[in-house]
Amino acid sequence: MTIQTNAINATFQKSQELISRLSSGLKIKKASDDLAGFAIGQRQTSRISGLYQAARNLGDGISLAQTADAALDSGSNVLQRMRELSVQANNGILNNSDRVAIQKEIDQLASEFDNIARDTQFNGQALFDGSFSGTVQVGDDASEGVKIQMGDLRDIIDDIDITTQTGADNAINSIDNALEQISNTRSDLGAMHNRFENAMSELQNANEKHVQSRSAVMDTDFAADISQNEQTQILSRVQMAMMNTENTRQSFLMELFQ
Repeated sequence: MTIQTNAINATFQKSQELISRLSSGLKIKKASDDLAGFAIGQRQTSRISGLYQAARNLGDGISLAQTADAALDSGSNVLQRMRELSVQANNGILNNSDRVAIQKEIDQLASEFDNIARDTQFNGQALFDGSFSGTVQVGDDASEGVKIQMGDLRDIIDDIDITTQTGADNAINSIDNALEQISNTRSDLGAMHNRFENAMSELQNANEKHVQSRSAVMDTDFAADISQNEQTQILSRVQMAMMNTENTRQSFLMELFQ
């Protein structure tokens, strides 16, 4: 009788374990379930968390590049208009009064460009005043960082004076240099943007593999556990039936010898 009771208890415990695994979706919930498997699962979880945060960092880096490029696009449009006016002022048939009128718009445009260079920010940090320098962590290892630096654009078109033909000629050269600097900066930002997007894709692929690896170690195999639980339930019913049969037999024998 004791052997049968122990067997029934063992079957019941196994059934409860299977039900717990099926309800939680985890076959390893604590270290005592499987020491090695639990340690592997914890390492995978740590790696997944690190990769997830790195992906968020890359998202921030992409947003920064987009913000900076949009500002530079606006600045480039301003400079293009300034160049157009400078070419107009360089026309030899204009007199100085004509150029003074053009200078007023030049001054307004220069002020607009300065505002773009001074006021463009990302996360509260100025991007184009020469002070910005940061590192985007693009992986879950300490060494996987990309340094970002922005130049100072506030003074690249200072003292544009087209009130004389010579001044207009000098302004064209100055604005061309500024446009080239902005073009180079935008090229760098575009390369950084592409690098971050590629890194994001690689992180997502790596993260999926780690999630699958952790799942293989930690998660319940529903098909196998459902099948095993059904077998356990059948075994439990058989054991209960056998114990009832034995109890009936024992009672019958006791009645015979009374």
